[in-house]
Amino acid sequence: MPRKTSGITQRFLVNMILLTLVSLGLWGLIWIHDEYAAFKTESKSLRETFLEDRRILIRDQVAGVVDYIRYMMNQTETRLKATIESRVEEAHQIAMNIYSENRAFRTPAEIQKMIKDALRPVRFNNGRGYYFAVNVNGVSELFADRPEMEGLNLLTVTGARGELVVRDMLDLVNINERGFYQYTWTKPGDAGRDFSKIAFVRAFQPYDWVIGTGEYLDDVAREIQDEVINRVVAMQFEPSGYFFASTVQADPLFSNGKITRGTGNLWDLSDPNGVKISQEQIAVVTGSGEGFVSYAWRKLDSETPTPKLAYVRGIPEWGWIIGSGVYLDDIDRDIAQKRDVLKAGLRAKVYKSIAILLVLVTLILCWSRLFSNRIRSGMRAFNFFFEQAATRSVAIEPDQLVFAEFQEIARVANQLVSGHHQIETALQESNDKFRVLAESTPTAIMLYQYDKWVYANPAAEVICGYSAEELRSLNFWDIVHPDHREMIRARGQQRQQGQAVIQRYEFKIIAKDGTAKWVDLSGASTLLGGSPAGVISVIDITDRKHAEEKLRESNEKYIELFELGMEAIFLIDNRTGRLLEANNAATKMYGYSREELLNMRDEDLSSEPALTNQVTQHSPQGERVIPLRFHRRKDGTIFPVEIDGRFFTWRGQGVHVAAIRDITDRKKAEEERLELERQLLHAQKLESLGVLAGGIAHDFNNLLMAVLGNLELALDDLSPVSLARSSIDQAVNAAKRASELTRQMLAYSGKGQFVVRDVNLSELVTENAHMLRAAISRNVTMNLDMEENLSLTSVDPGQMQQIIMNLITNASEAIGGQAGVITIATGVQDCDDAALSRSRVEEKPGAGRFVWLEVSDTGCGMDSETQQRLFDPFFTTKFTGRGLGMSAVLGIVRGHHGALLLDSKPEKGTSIRVLLPVSPIVRAGKESSDLMSDPGSAREASGTVLIVDDDEMVCNLCEAMITRAGFKTLTAVDGVHAIEIFRDHVDEINCVLLDLTMPRMDGVAAFSELRRIRPDVRVILSSGFSEQEATERFIGHGLSGFIQKPYQMNELIAVLNRAIGQKHMSVRNYHPEQLKAL
Repeated sequence: MPRKTSGITQRFLVNMILLTLVSLGLWGLIWIHDEYAAFKTESKSLRETFLEDRRILIRDQVAGVVDYIRYMMNQTETRLKATIESRVEEAHQIAMNIYSENRAFRTPAEIQKMIKDALRPVRFNNGRGYYFAVNVNGVSELFADRPEMEGLNLLTVTGARGELVVRDMLDLVNINERGFYQYTWTKPGDAGRDFSKIAFVRAFQPYDWVIGTGEYLDDVAREIQDEVINRVVAMQFEPSGYFFASTVQADPLFSNGKITRGTGNLWDLSDPNGVKISQEQIAVVTGSGEGFVSYAWRKLDSETPTPKLAYVRGIPEWGWIIGSGVYLDDIDRDIAQKRDVLKAGLRAKVYKSIAILLVLVTLILCWSRLFSNRIRSGMRAFNFFFEQAATRSVAIEPDQLVFAEFQEIARVANQLVSGHHQIETALQESNDKFRVLAESTPTAIMLYQYDKWVYANPAAEVICGYSAEELRSLNFWDIVHPDHREMIRARGQQRQQGQAVIQRYEFKIIAKDGTAKWVDLSGASTLLGGSPAGVISVIDITDRKHAEEKLRESNEKYIELFELGMEAIFLIDNRTGRLLEANNAATKMYGYSREELLNMRDEDLSSEPALTNQVTQHSPQGERVIPLRFHRRKDGTIFPVEIDGRFFTWRGQGVHVAAIRDITDRKKAEEERLELERQLLHAQKLESLGVLAGGIAHDFNNLLMAVLGNLELALDDLSPVSLARSSIDQAVNAAKRASELTRQMLAYSGKGQFVVRDVNLSELVTENAHMLRAAISRNVTMNLDMEENLSLTSVDPGQMQQIIMNLITNASEAIGGQAGVITIATGVQDCDDAALSRSRVEEKPGAGRFVWLEVSDTGCGMDSETQQRLFDPFFTTKFTGRGLGMSAVLGIVRGHHGALLLDSKPEKGTSIRVLLPVSPIVRAGKESSDLMSDPGSAREASGTVLIVDDDEMVCNLCEAMITRAGFKTLTAVDGVHAIEIFRDHVDEINCVLLDLTMPRMDGVAAFSELRRIRPDVRVILSSGFSEQEATERFIGHGLSGFIQKPYQMNELIAVLNRAIGQKHMSVRNYHPEQLKAL
């Protein structure tokens, strides 16, 4: 059904009437709105003016009360001081009066008692005040509140803040004779002693007393508060204005003209609207100190709650809140009356507006009808013109029309008819140009509508292989590759419907010959025959796609090589050092994520940023290898790296690729190799020195044996008063020092003589302290810091004594002629491999628990070069030294499988710590001194001894010594000779003194042959080598004893007596395997 239409004149008339009604209605509404808005503004102004006046009123009233309270508060201290001063003056007058009347006929003690008895019962200030008196020495003469304090010296009595109360009062009186003093003191009936108190004291000259009294500030303040409450509660302003007060804890003080103190807490007091009145007031005072609070409350003359505005202000010194308020019901009454007047005025104005509206509507209706007739006439002329213009070229005369708008429409209509013919001609020309362009361009241009191809230019035929006629029979998606067909179909259909679609994209098609081709499409929507259609332009990009695929494959290969490489690879900007790219190996090596690395610079990875900048800024183009640098991981670990770099230009900027290898393992292996080489060289050096030391010791000890033995025999033959005895004694001592030198050489080589026991080093040091002190300079102080209950360690006590003696001697010489301190300390500690790696002994012991002995001094210290050479044999910084003391210490520690730690700085002193493994025996008693006793030394010398030695001097010397001791002797120059003599005298020989090293048959072979001839033969081994080395091959074969050359006659005789007095010598004290197990 066609829509019903109306004419212009009719619509114009109706619209004019509606416009008039709407305009007048809007004018009326705006006028009413303005009147009502003016009323609201006036009402609001009236309310605000009233409220501001009320605020000012109650604020001023409360301020006056607060000023009064502060005035009274300021009178607290003044009133207190006046009161106590007058009381002390009264007491002074009483005391002076008693003194004046009784001094002539009473003793001072009696007068003093009278004064105290007169003042003690006096109480004032509601029983709180009392008198006290002290003499100039601080002794309490009168203490009315605490009589038990009388007679005590109070000079040391302090207040809560540490002030010396009585002493301060005495000082005050000494200067001014009288005065006030403020302090903290106890309060009767209250716990604590931190109550602020002011005292007035005055000197009482007759007895050098100070009389005084005091009062607590809070008690006076409480009395003043009571005065303030009694006065303010009765104050009023205006008919219903009053004041109220409470504490900041919501405890009431007064309100509504009544004192309410003690009537219960007001914290939960609410008005009918749920407002927590006290909580709101406390919040205002706590926040800003003063402010306004609104709530509902009843008037003095009514029980009905009325809206109220209150002003409150805090008095923090007393913890009070003072306030007052006004009721707001009067202003609401005035506003209601004004509203009634306004409503009456509005009704009168509405009636007038309606009358005016009716008159205006009538006038507009008449004018509109006249105007519509003129419009109708013009419209008839236009209808006739357009009917004629549809079939032929005609024109309308504008001057015949009444309205100017119609005349303008007529001129436009004439131009429209003329232009229509021109457009048709231009359209035909444009179609011809498009066809020529489309058929000559190499770009395929195609149109489709309703899913079918409508047009295809020759280039399209070339690309797809189909003719234009063949294409018109196909859907537009039929030639699309299956991989992209659904996408192209959906987009093409959207384009046919005029919807927005991506304009350009790439996809594959299937040509008529089956070849897959890549094309680049640009499309848009258009209208064809008045219906939506799609127009596209297509370019064949198959060759470009193939090139891109090859480039992508090449890039993937390089990326795979980049990411899968074992080395960390970075692409770095030469100018800024910024990391532009990093592979997975880099993230693993440094511990950073890829994003973190790309926000860093190359110097951020290095622990040597200065060297990094130097390489980046000064490296030439091309390749460069940086052999060793140190970089830092994210966790702070520093590790060595080797860097290969290549510099080139990339994307217009200078860059370089850095391939970084972590050479931690390689460097560690290199260091271990160098350390093994160093240890090997040292072991070879040590072995050579050991062989040398052993050879020297053997030969030198044989020579010393002859020298020392003959000197001893010479001394034995000399007269006690012979002048030659002194010279021979000095020669004996020199020979002994030479023997000590060989022992130190053997100790360094690890071939010294060890007699191992479980020893407490603390006890060992303590027992030998007197000997140690004698070995150091007199200007040096020796301190002992011994660990009690120290764990035992298996060591040779004699060798330990040698270590301590060598260390303290070295420390004393380091101190020199200056005063200094040597400290010997012991203890136990657990050491791991890292701590033991600092040991100066090449063979590091395993981790575990160690007993330590430390010698430290305050001497000159050592530089690094001296520290490196300290333990080398024959190295010394002293003119007279031999350089074997510290090397012997190193050898002894090495032989005990311990560790040696050194810490020294020039001018700061030196500390040397010896670490020895803890013995499996946890604790034992003090070693008996009888272990080395000679059970056979006291037996009577008898029997025959066979002496076997290839050195004639030694052999003769031993024969002389043994003969003097009462033994019979036989001698042999080698092992073969000894076997012959032993066979001839097998029954009479009690013991054999056998040398170890001899020509033809050595001591080992001779010992075996002797035991074969007589299994129970007692054999004492004698050698210039150490006991450990010499007896190693005799373990378990029943060796009866050992004596090391050189030895003295008493040592030889003791060994012979032990050997002859037992079946065979126990070897437990010098078992080499036991030493090796330490």
